[in-house]
Order: sequence, then structure tokens, then C-alpha cells
Amino acid sequence: ILGFLKEEPMHGYELRQRLQTVLGFAWQPSFGALYPMLQKLEQRGFVTKSEIKKGPGPQKQVYSITDQGQARLRELLLNKQVPVGLPLQILFLDQLSKQERKDLLHQARQQRVEALERLERERTRRGWSMNRYQRVVLDYGFETIQRELAWLEKLEQE
Repeated sequence: ILGFLKEEPMHGYELRQRLQTVLGFAWQPSFGALYPMLQKLEQRGFVTKSEIKKGPGPQKQVYSITDQGQARLRELLLNKQVPVGLPLQILFLDQLSKQERKDLLHQARQQRVEALERLERERTRRGWSMNRYQRVVLDYGFETIQRELAWLEKLEQE
């Protein structure tokens, strides 16, 4: 939310549309979830709300990021263990310096390499004692992490 509001102030409907367009594959925010989040961000001083009248109809509440919100966004982008996940960090990498971007991508790639190593150790340890479905899920994990690694390597090269 902070990243999108840094790009431009928006009212709730615009923000929800942007979130659905860009992140719909992973998250479909409802108005029932979005507005409480915006209220929390406002209470913490990360966003401000103002009412504007655009055309016919009721006034719209437009949300804007504050300096404190920009600082929080930067903090989230640089956090190696950010709970929102890597795709959201990458979505707003343009907010960071070239070196910070390189460091974040390198760290993310390193985490995936370590995750593959852990999965391989588990596969070796458990061997054929896993049932068919456990092996399928483990294979899914391998394939997912390998795709992420390829994606991260491409981003690092760019």
C-alpha cells in the first residue's frame, strides 16, 4: 500500500484496483480488509487522508504517503526477512540505490540456494520413506525455488 501511495495519492477504490491488477495472482484485497489497513497506516502516521470532490457524486477520501510512511516503506524494502515477501520488495526496488538493490537480490538468491540445500538434505534423509504426496510436495518446492533462482539471477544481471 505504501509503495503504491508513494507513486501517487489515491482513493480506496483506485488503490484496490491497482493492488488487484498488479498483485491479483497472490492477493485479492477486499474493501473490508483494505480500509482497516489504511486506517491503521493513518493511525501510525504513515498516510494521511483528505477529502476531495471530483465530478458528480460524494466526496472521495484520498490517501497520501507521509515522510514517516516513506521511511517505513524504505525500511520494509531493506528488511531481509520482510513478511510481505520478495515479489513485493522487487515491485518497488526503484526506491533503493543500485547497491542496495544488488545486495537485496544477492541475499534473496542466497536464501533460495540455502532452501534448496535444506530440501535436498530432507530428500536424502527421508529417501523412499516419504509417501507419494510428500515427494510430490517436495518436488514442487524444488521446482518453485529453482524458478525463483532463475528469476533472481536474471534480475541481478539486469
